[in-house]
Amino acid sequence: MRIITPPTFKCNKCKKKFNTDIEDFGSPEVYYESRNMGNEIQFVWNYENECENCKNSIEITIEGYEYPEGFFNYEETTSEGCLIIDKATLETEHSE
Repeated sequence: MRIITPPTFKCNKCKKKFNTDIEDFGSPEVYYESRNMGNEIQFVWNYENECENCKNSIEITIEGYEYPEGFFNYEETTSEGCLIIDKATLETEHSE
Protein backbone atom coordinates (compact mmCIF):
# COMPACT_ATOMS: atom_id res chain seq x y z
CA MET A 1 0.00 0.00 0.00
CA ARG A 2 1.18 3.51 -0.68
CA ILE A 3 0.15 7.13 -0.26
CA ILE A 4 -0.71 8.65 -3.65
CA THR A 5 -2.02 12.02 -2.40
CA PRO A 6 -0.72 13.39 0.92
CA PRO A 7 -3.00 15.21 3.38
CA THR A 8 -3.36 18.95 3.89
CA PHE A 9 -3.96 20.34 7.36
CA LYS A 10 -4.51 23.51 9.36
CA CYS A 11 -2.66 24.29 12.60
CA ASN A 12 -5.04 24.31 15.58
CA LYS A 13 -3.18 27.20 17.20
CA CYS A 14 -2.56 29.79 14.45
CA LYS A 15 -4.90 28.35 11.75
CA LYS A 16 -2.18 28.39 9.05
CA LYS A 17 -2.83 25.87 6.24
CA PHE A 18 -0.09 23.43 5.21
CA ASN A 19 0.48 20.99 2.38
CA THR A 20 2.56 17.88 2.96
CA ASP A 21 4.67 15.82 0.59
CA ILE A 22 4.52 12.05 0.34
CA GLU A 23 8.19 11.96 1.36
CA ASP A 24 7.30 13.67 4.67
CA PHE A 25 5.71 10.41 5.82
CA GLY A 26 8.63 8.11 5.00
CA SER A 27 8.22 4.35 4.76
CA PRO A 28 5.32 2.77 6.63
CA GLU A 29 5.55 0.41 9.56
CA VAL A 30 3.86 -2.83 8.46
CA TYR A 31 1.98 -5.30 10.68
CA TYR A 32 0.41 -8.65 9.79
CA GLU A 33 -2.48 -10.49 11.45
CA SER A 34 -3.73 -13.89 10.32
CA ARG A 35 -7.50 -13.96 9.78
CA ASN A 36 -10.12 -16.19 8.09
CA MET A 37 -9.44 -15.02 4.50
CA GLY A 38 -5.66 -14.76 4.92
CA ASN A 39 -3.50 -11.96 6.26
CA GLU A 40 -4.78 -8.54 7.21
CA ILE A 41 -1.96 -6.07 6.63
CA GLN A 42 -1.81 -2.74 8.48
CA PHE A 43 0.39 0.06 7.11
CA VAL A 44 1.17 2.98 9.45
CA TRP A 45 2.73 6.28 8.39
CA ASN A 46 3.67 8.97 10.93
CA TYR A 47 4.33 12.67 10.46
CA GLU A 48 5.72 14.79 13.29
CA ASN A 49 6.68 18.42 12.89
CA GLU A 50 6.24 21.92 14.28
CA CYS A 51 4.11 24.61 12.73
CA GLU A 52 6.63 26.88 11.02
CA ASN A 53 4.46 29.87 11.96
CA CYS A 54 3.79 29.35 15.71
CA LYS A 55 5.89 26.26 16.67
CA ASN A 56 2.80 24.25 17.67
CA SER A 57 3.51 20.50 17.75
CA ILE A 58 1.81 18.66 14.85
CA GLU A 59 1.34 14.88 14.63
CA ILE A 60 -0.50 12.97 11.89
CA THR A 61 -0.91 9.19 11.71
CA ILE A 62 -2.29 7.48 8.62
CA GLU A 63 -3.30 3.83 8.85
CA GLY A 64 -4.22 1.78 5.80
CA TYR A 65 -5.51 -1.80 5.85
CA GLU A 66 -5.50 -4.55 3.24
CA TYR A 67 -7.82 -7.49 3.85
CA PRO A 68 -7.56 -9.92 2.35
CA GLU A 69 -3.99 -9.26 1.30
CA GLY A 70 -3.82 -7.14 -1.86
CA PHE A 71 -7.31 -5.64 -1.43
CA PHE A 72 -7.94 -2.21 0.08
CA ASN A 73 -10.11 -2.54 3.19
CA TYR A 74 -10.13 0.89 4.86
CA GLU A 75 -8.03 3.78 6.11
CA GLU A 76 -8.02 5.96 9.19
CA THR A 77 -6.26 9.27 9.84
CA THR A 78 -5.70 10.73 13.31
CA SER A 79 -4.06 14.01 14.23
CA GLU A 80 -2.92 16.10 17.18
CA GLY A 81 -2.33 19.83 17.04
CA CYS A 82 -4.02 20.22 13.66
CA LEU A 83 -7.22 19.77 11.71
CA ILE A 84 -7.06 17.58 8.60
CA ILE A 85 -8.52 19.51 5.64
CA ASP A 86 -7.99 16.90 2.92
CA LYS A 87 -7.27 13.29 3.86
CA ALA A 88 -4.52 11.31 2.21
CA THR A 89 -5.45 9.00 -0.66
CA LEU A 90 -4.10 5.46 -0.43
CA GLU A 91 -3.97 2.59 -2.89
CA THR A 92 -2.71 -0.96 -2.86
CA GLU A 93 0.34 -1.77 -4.93
CA HIS A 94 -1.94 -3.98 -7.06
CA SER A 95 -4.28 -1.07 -7.96
CA GLU A 96 -4.20 0.33 -11.47
